[in-house]
Amino acid sequence: MKTTDSLPDRPSLGYLKTRAEELCAAFARGDHAARQRVRKVTSIGHLAGARGVTLPLTRAQFVIAREYGFASWPALKHHIESRRAPDRQEAPMKIMKLNLQTTGGKEISPVNLAPTSDTPLAGLDLGSSAIKAVLLSRSGAGYAAAGLAFRELEEEPGSAMTDTAVHALNELVGACGFPLTRAAVGLSGSDAYIRPVDIQAREETELQRAFPDMIEQYLPVAVAESVMDIRIMDEAVGGTGKVKVMMAAGRADARERLRRVAAAARVECAIVDVDELALTNMYAVNYGADPGFRGTVCLLNVGARTTSLLFFSAGELTFCRSWAWGGDTLTADVRREMSLETWMPAEDMKRKWNTVHATRLEKAVAASLGNLAAEVKRCCDYYDTQFKGRGVERMLLSGGGAKFKNLDRFLAGKLEVMVEMANPFRNITLSAGTPGAGLLAENAPAFGVAVGLALRRFD
Repeated sequence: MKTTDSLPDRPSLGYLKTRAEELCAAFARGDHAARQRVRKVTSIGHLAGARGVTLPLTRAQFVIAREYGFASWPALKHHIESRRAPDRQEAPMKIMKLNLQTTGGKEISPVNLAPTSDTPLAGLDLGSSAIKAVLLSRSGAGYAAAGLAFRELEEEPGSAMTDTAVHALNELVGACGFPLTRAAVGLSGSDAYIRPVDIQAREETELQRAFPDMIEQYLPVAVAESVMDIRIMDEAVGGTGKVKVMMAAGRADARERLRRVAAAARVECAIVDVDELALTNMYAVNYGADPGFRGTVCLLNVGARTTSLLFFSAGELTFCRSWAWGGDTLTADVRREMSLETWMPAEDMKRKWNTVHATRLEKAVAASLGNLAAEVKRCCDYYDTQFKGRGVERMLLSGGGAKFKNLDRFLAGKLEVMVEMANPFRNITLSAGTPGAGLLAENAPAFGVAVGLALRRFD
């Protein structure tokens, strides 16, 4: 029997509940190992060999507790909760409102297009493998989806995306069924950085003036080549005379590429955001006020070429990191294993996960998935060390790469934390008649950034 020392470094009650539910399901299927586990420790062990017997969840939880050396599930729960710091009681975080429209502190003139500020603002995610667009409207005190659009880019990694993206965006604008002439767009990956920082309190206008001189202390950017913005998040930090601010900076040339693609499709870039900030705003609306997400939560956004990991504590973004890894890595693995000459057949095989070749496909991607899990764990360990975290209690998956078959189960097993798909429309009304509503059945995780960008309409 296991002892308390066998618990994970960051024990998650949610993950252990999931394991209990899995034990119930395995027991009901007649799984021999599951029934042997029950037979060892419970009073219904004599039924473990009978057909048609279900295992109550409370008894499955008891089995889990005993396997970790505890007398009962409440005892295990108390042990886990006692290892955590008390919940912080801050209000859910505010929507972050930054706009990367300056270089070296000087305003850059906007692209001259027909749309005006009266035109509805959509969220436009110009990703490296697909374009996503979302238009939101007010619905009482909340939000409603007024339109969704999705268009894949069929090109190999490393190719020049401009022509392909312009063509796809023109098609999307023409077919989406809602106004898409004015948008918020986002910079991603190595093209942009964000960081929450505590600094000496200043007025907002003074902070803006001083920002170009201080940014290189906190972000790895060159001021003359950057677009940047800063906003106060909290007016005071524990009586220290400091304020919590969000700093953001991106590459000016990357911003201009986005603007050129949009302009070629007659779309005005009214706001240039950062993808991680858009995800932060998506999280705030859908999860920030939920008591079940008051602890430490990770949002893992897997794109085609870049992966980002955002940490939230008590509904507040506390740390984030991005690195070059994405769904294209797995496609390259499949292409190499299956000896395919071109990219798209490998991408198609990865998405459909052909059961005939399942063994070879699993072998092909095993090392890359292991690298992903290892990097996420390193980030979690760093967070615990540097930020005195309570331990990650649950993880949300978003991005097009999150659709990879059984990625949630794989990460849950490797990280020993409860993993689930993020729902960007969890607290957003979506009716069956909304343009593009049918896209969510297969693509919901991919809309996280677009939803966060679309929320900028309500600045």
